[in-house]
Amino acid sequence: MKLLDWSLMYDTYSESIVKQAVPSVDGVYLIYHIVDNVYRVYNYVGQGNLQSRLLGHLSDEESNIGLKTRVKESHCGFVFAPLDDAKERDGIEKYLYDFLSSNFVSLNNQVSPHGDTSIPINMPEDKFM
Repeated sequence: MKLLDWSLMYDTYSESIVKQAVPSVDGVYLIYHIVDNVYRVYNYVGQGNLQSRLLGHLSDEESNIGLKTRVKESHCGFVFAPLDDAKERDGIEKYLYDFLSSNFVSLNNQVSPHGDTSIPINMPEDKFM
């Protein structure tokens, strides 16, 4: 199992928080919504330039209608882990997608990640900002 250095869990997903807290480096990330101010339900698995991708999901140009609606209408948060290697990011994104999907989580991803091999990792811990 590969151990990722996950960020804190940011329970406010806004442009100002992303610009302040998220580095402009490559990595993997999860977006979640918060139910009853207690439970975190993962909704989206992604990778790429962390700041750019997380800001993109907040923009009016976001093409994923399910995610766009979730982010605009729900109390959402995010967590991320920097990771340079593109092949590892593909495998980790696939692992996260498969793991969360198999545990009855309804993800807003429109397509399954394209990683060839799933790379098991540690999940984010409940460390909050």
